[in-house]
Amino acid sequence: MTEKTMTVPSPVRRPSPVPRDPAPSPVPRDVTPSPVQPESKRRSLLRRIPLTAVIAAVLVLAAGAAALVLQGRASQADRVEAARSAALQAARQHVPEVLSYNADTVDKDLAAAVSATTGQFRAELSDLQRTVIRPSATADKISTRTTVSDAGVVRAAEHEVVVLLFINQLTSSQKQTTPRVDGARVRVTMQDVNGDWLVSALQPV
Repeated sequence: MTEKTMTVPSPVRRPSPVPRDPAPSPVPRDVTPSPVQPESKRRSLLRRIPLTAVIAAVLVLAAGAAALVLQGRASQADRVEAARSAALQAARQHVPEVLSYNADTVDKDLAAAVSATTGQFRAELSDLQRTVIRPSATADKISTRTTVSDAGVVRAAEHEVVVLLFINQLTSSQKQTTPRVDGARVRVTMQDVNGDWLVSALQPV
């Protein structure tokens, strides 16, 4: 018996599918791209903003400091003007006390004179009273009365004022019963001592 050979057909190869490109994404419509600022412009803005703030702060501080300075000057000027007025008034009162005395009340008058002075001038006046004025007033019955005819301020500070006084002195004694009138000018330094204006220097000019 003849043996038959069977032929098996080869499988048919199909071509691989070709990949397709993905569909492009839809482009949004009506979108306006934002303008891109140059780098130099952005840096300029960054510099300008803090600089403006610093300048404003400096101007505010400067204005405040100027106001304080002006206020301080005004206050000091007011204090000096008050010192000028008070010292001139005190000089008109105290200088006649310092330069006047009566033979009958010499101790009381000289004590009042010392109380109107201060500093080194007080010590000098006390010494002059002890060595010259009291002995002469007691021995010769000398009396002197001093009045102020005019006065003005030479210079003024908050605690010291220099004034110029025009004075008249009437002096009498047991040898000269008719009072002798003498005119003089004296330069007087007034010192503020705990709120009281006292004579700290007196010089004829």
